[in-house]
Amino acid sequence: MIRALALAGCLLALRLAAQPMAVGEAQLHPKRGIARQVQVPHDAVYQRAKRYRGRPLAPLLRRAGIGAEAGQEAWDLVFICSDAYTVRMPLGLALAHEGHLVWKDLDAPAGRRWTPLRPGGSDSELGSWYVVWADAPAGDARFKWPYALERIRLEPRP
Repeated sequence: MIRALALAGCLLALRLAAQPMAVGEAQLHPKRGIARQVQVPHDAVYQRAKRYRGRPLAPLLRRAGIGAEAGQEAWDLVFICSDAYTVRMPLGLALAHEGHLVWKDLDAPAGRRWTPLRPGGSDSELGSWYVVWADAPAGDARFKWPYALERIRLEPRP
């Protein structure tokens, strides 16, 4: 079950499942439901075509109560990663494109969850969750590709 909770100041925070839930956050279970194979023609992190197992991002956000906001151009998704990396992306852009929350690299070497980012690297670098875009034009900096994702927040644009 996905629960959403609107906070004072129009802030909604989603914490991905398998993490402790804090007060004022909704818990998101992306692995529940039907997973699909995602084809990404140009992955911005790996700089090549990739295949993943995951779920479309927009329906997950909508089921958690994100996306019905009037004036979507006034809102940002804020992706927060385990290493404290935080990046913002316009909500309207995210909902209008084919974003996916993925948890498995189908091109990874046998016995690994992810292809290491550098030779000899660990497959744990990407963490549990990675956001990819199946229809993002190569090199388009408007699209964010956060990995080791822990939380997604909705905030008013600065």
